[in-house]
Amino acid sequence: MSSVLITGGSSGIGAALVRRAAGAGWQVAFTYKTHPGEAQKLVQELSSHAVRALPLDLNVPETITACVGGLAKDGGTLDAIVLSAAPGPSVNPLWKETDASFLEQFSANVIGNRNLLAACWKTFFRNQSKGHVVALLSLAMGPPPSAQMASYIIGKRALQTLLECALVEYGPSGLRASAVIPTFTETPMLGNFHTHFLEMARQKSPSGSFLSAEHVAEQIFRCLEEPPTTTELALRAVSFPTTIS
Repeated sequence: MSSVLITGGSSGIGAALVRRAAGAGWQVAFTYKTHPGEAQKLVQELSSHAVRALPLDLNVPETITACVGGLAKDGGTLDAIVLSAAPGPSVNPLWKETDASFLEQFSANVIGNRNLLAACWKTFFRNQSKGHVVALLSLAMGPPPSAQMASYIIGKRALQTLLECALVEYGPSGLRASAVIPTFTETPMLGNFHTHFLEMARQKSPSGSFLSAEHVAEQIFRCLEEPPTTTELALRAVSFPTTIS
């Protein structure tokens, strides 16, 4: 049975992926930072599958150690990580972005994910001579980048660069990496945007609506099922399905 750790798995795209992977017979561990009740509801919903929830705050190294240690307990295995957890975007003109917003994005996307990936590499992937990490990026990265989302975009681009650097050093030893790049998706994160902006964006989309979390989760799952065969970062842009219900 293949096993995966999905960060930010209690809601949105992460939760949709938990359901998709569990339904396909994967052993799934997912993390949550807040709302443990929602995480436990998801575990109960999928009680007939091998699913567990673990607390994790990417800004607190001790929780990363505890999370990975919990996975390894009693001989647990891990084949892949999906980096879905991330702070929501701060929607402001560049000159009104705060230092705190940039630090929040960099801390989670780069430092936290680096620490998590390093722990998984040392605990699982290195000994297996294989491991797959999938990052959730954003079409807002461009080119050109979307306006008024600077700290979010810079954080996501830094995450992409983090994976590219990891592949240079650990790709020859078996690490593989993919990145899924969706456009606007119907998740709680949209609450960071003004309603008028979202209405205009929906009107400009091919279907008059945004992607569903389930559709994006399906693209991530396809990456999990088909890891790259080379040490290059595999990028997958998420397009709209032919028919959207």
